[in-house]
Amino acid sequence: VVGLGFSARHMINTIEDTWERGRAEVQKQKESFERLVSALYPPFASERLLAGDPQIVVEVPKAAIFFSDICNFTALSNNLSALDMLSWIGYNFRVIDQCAAHYGIHKIKTIGDAYLAIAGLPQRLDDEDRGTDPG
Repeated sequence: VVGLGFSARHMINTIEDTWERGRAEVQKQKESFERLVSALYPPFASERLLAGDPQIVVEVPKAAIFFSDICNFTALSNNLSALDMLSWIGYNFRVIDQCAAHYGIHKIKTIGDAYLAIAGLPQRLDDEDRGTDPG
């Protein structure tokens, strides 16, 4: 009887440990997802997405798309080492990121030597803008 009690307690402890590790992994993945959504979308959109809003429609009276592409990138990349190229392009994108942050421009994505961003989106939306009634 003592052996069975020990065995059952060991099984319960093992199950509880596995459960807690699983919960910790889910929490880690959730936080990673929230960081990704926050990085990909402007604050007003990421907050609503993370709150469970399935559809976000916002009328923006004036917005502009910014796209840059480095001229002669292929030729330039052939003359630099991989490390020098990454350092150079990283520096350039950091400068663009700083300018974008200063002017409220939201970076959408960088792909190779291309930079895509949007300007004119609101940082925050009032409840009136969302089409919801706060009270």
